[in-house]
Amino acid sequence: MNKMVISEGAKKHHEKNHQRTPKELNEMKYPKINYNLDKETETLNDISIVIIGHVDSGKSTLMGHLLYLQGQVSDKDLQKYEKESRKIGKNTFHFAWAMDEGTEERKRGVTFDIAFKFFETTKKKVTVMDAPGHRDFIPNMMTGTSAADAAILVIDSNKNAFETGFFLGGQTKEHAILAKSLGVKQIIICINKLELMDWSKERFEYIQAQVRDYLNSLNFEDKDIIFVPVSGLLGVNLRKIDDSINKLNWYTGKSLIDVIDSLDNPIRDYEAPVRFAISDASITTISSLQGVGIFGKLETGVIFDDQEYLIEPVNIKTKIRTIAVDNVKAGYIKAGQSGEILLNLDKTMIDDLRPGFVLCSPDYPIPVVMKIRAQIITLDIKAPLSIGQTLFIHSKNQKSQGKIKKIEKIFSKDGNTNKLNTV
Repeated sequence: MNKMVISEGAKKHHEKNHQRTPKELNEMKYPKINYNLDKETETLNDISIVIIGHVDSGKSTLMGHLLYLQGQVSDKDLQKYEKESRKIGKNTFHFAWAMDEGTEERKRGVTFDIAFKFFETTKKKVTVMDAPGHRDFIPNMMTGTSAADAAILVIDSNKNAFETGFFLGGQTKEHAILAKSLGVKQIIICINKLELMDWSKERFEYIQAQVRDYLNSLNFEDKDIIFVPVSGLLGVNLRKIDDSINKLNWYTGKSLIDVIDSLDNPIRDYEAPVRFAISDASITTISSLQGVGIFGKLETGVIFDDQEYLIEPVNIKTKIRTIAVDNVKAGYIKAGQSGEILLNLDKTMIDDLRPGFVLCSPDYPIPVVMKIRAQIITLDIKAPLSIGQTLFIHSKNQKSQGKIKKIEKIFSKDGNTNKLNTV
């Protein structure tokens, strides 16, 4: 677990919070806040989508091609990526390079970290997060998924590739479990690389049946599961159905972009106190201003520039210098949006900020506690949970180590209490 150096003032602040009982925390009420937003100027709904799936399923290529079709990658840049990828023997990776910008990622052809990109549809402003598929980078995948409203699960349909990712210890099932556990309700399944299976309807339906049954077992509802046959490399069925009519004439559904447009709009609480979940902190530049910046997603409320806020759990007060949403300078950021915020802090304080910290309203700070009460859903565990067992707790972008102090109730699969524990 990461060690934090906390000031004496912050320690007193923590001690005050730790005196609250779980009952008091559950009963805490916050007033509704009128942020005076001009709602008539907002014509598109914000949605964050994480791209998940087993390594080499084609996630980065699919999303890079979609960004190109949406006008977010220029012809000039794509030609540059194509030329450079060919030089290192990665001839089909040019679309992936629109997402994988790191030198090592491009060299190995594997995504390490979360890549954030933005595009618009006719109804939505989309923040897309390309998550790593490799087992070694599961914590990074969880960071992206924790900020998502919906997920796109990409599956390689090629012979044996689906079976490897789904049945033989691959990451397909684990990513689906994590998505459900981290609050994702709507999931689009892109059955990719169908050109390698001669656009087989039978292969598509076989994978669809296997994956639907599994997602149902995780309590995803059928109405929230959407299957789309695609080719990320060729661009088939990403944006227009009529582009693929000769290849997928058996498919009667929507293109990927139309499916994204049809997703339910998440409910946002613009009148609640500010809760901005920090996913990264660095020295950054926004509109020629340089300093300590934080990147993340605003869960509730509205943040305005030139206002003072509080960073927990380190009790740091700071003023907002400027804000960028979708890489564009903005006067405010509202619930549901991801963005970058430049803070009025000395650059030496960058080491005091960590992923998982929360920027919040100074008048209504987020509670800081040492104990939590949780309902835990177990899936395929090798041994039962027990008192004193050490666990890692993931909440948004925070990873903390803790121990089980008490087991109060044990539930059966149908939700009925099997056992009351008085220990």
